[in-house]
Amino acid sequence: MTKRIWTPELLRVWEMAREHAHRNLLENPEPLAYAETRQVGVAATRFRLGYWKGSLLNALPSADSSEGQALRRDLRSLGLIDHRGREFFAGCLTIPLESLDGTPGMVGRLMRTKTKGDSVYRNLPGQTRAFFNTKVIENHRDVI
Repeated sequence: MTKRIWTPELLRVWEMAREHAHRNLLENPEPLAYAETRQVGVAATRFRLGYWKGSLLNALPSADSSEGQALRRDLRSLGLIDHRGREFFAGCLTIPLESLDGTPGMVGRLMRTKTKGDSVYRNLPGQTRAFFNTKVIENHRDVI
């Protein structure tokens, strides 16, 4: 797989989607409570954890508009919308990641009981190595 080129437009779309998921988390008690059970509740605000409830496409301009089409195309290229046109992380609590070169990434954990063929954990397609809280890595000599 070729490495993605992070244009300013793709970064803008990434941040818009990530912020949408973060607001979903903060506005819904169920995913916040779930984050607490996974011992990451205290990190929800500081690290902008997210919850993907399937509402992202409804928050976009109409698919008939050129802006709506462009946003959907970019979301698909980022892997946030799958080949069926659904949120890749639907039903997941997500943690944003970064590679050491600053490339954004994300992992998710399904909040519901998995069904046959579902994976409980999800990584973006093509995402290989990424870290949570790269600031710690930058500021410490030894990382375990």
